[in-house]
Amino acid sequence: MHTRPAFIVSTVLSAVTLAAHAQPHGGDIVLSIHADRIATNTVDEDGSVSPHRVFESEFGALDFTDEPGFDSDSGVFPPLSQIGFSIRRALRLWNGSAFPADPTGIPAERIRIRKSGFGDVLTPTTDTLTPGFAIDVSSSGEFHQHLGYTLQSPNAPGIYLLELELWSSAPAILTSDPFWIVFNNDLSEDDHALALEWTLNNLIGSRCPADVNADTLADILDFLDYLDAFSACENLSAPCAGPGGIPADFNGDTLIDILDLLDFLDAFGQACP
Repeated sequence: MHTRPAFIVSTVLSAVTLAAHAQPHGGDIVLSIHADRIATNTVDEDGSVSPHRVFESEFGALDFTDEPGFDSDSGVFPPLSQIGFSIRRALRLWNGSAFPADPTGIPAERIRIRKSGFGDVLTPTTDTLTPGFAIDVSSSGEFHQHLGYTLQSPNAPGIYLLELELWSSAPAILTSDPFWIVFNNDLSEDDHALALEWTLNNLIGSRCPADVNADTLADILDFLDYLDAFSACENLSAPCAGPGGIPADFNGDTLIDILDLLDFLDAFGQACP
């Protein structure tokens, strides 16, 4: 049986009202600052913003796309600072079941990343960290930019994996965790979906139970997100999720009750491996 001092449960429940979420920007990789680090996010169907590190894109005419773009709320970054990117390793080609990590997975194709007036870079042919270029943040502290991605010859049909990271010119802001864009060039949506699922399952890594928002950390944001879910779903049957899409049935017994909250607190008190 779970027992906790009453003041702990009271404090936890009252914290629900503290949760706040940025206004979403649909269609782009939404940037924020989390634990002094640039974080990448996605916009959910309900308009809420959730941490995410795998994104999809489709090459169109002339094997070009400028999606996904990058966006942030005003005030996220220091005004007139710069946000830049680095390419972390060579492009990889989907073989039908995986993106091979060894050199056999590196295709003849490369991706050219370009932004007029700022820079032009090709993905490397080996797993070498390759600097990209930086773009200015607006005077309001907002960053909203679209880079151009062009698949180079022989530009064969396929699904291509690009691994990037973002950095800021502001010394106090740390470089982002790696994130991935999975580009589809003339293959089926089913093939694209399989490649996206593989990337999520094999490159992000498993997370500890208290990391309910899947940003690889168990911290105050997970605490608040789970409280949102519990508050919205208490005494209901699973499946039930909170405003941010976080499932509330933490212990998997199909009923959302005080035991879910207490089990979450137990998990939250343990560090992620």
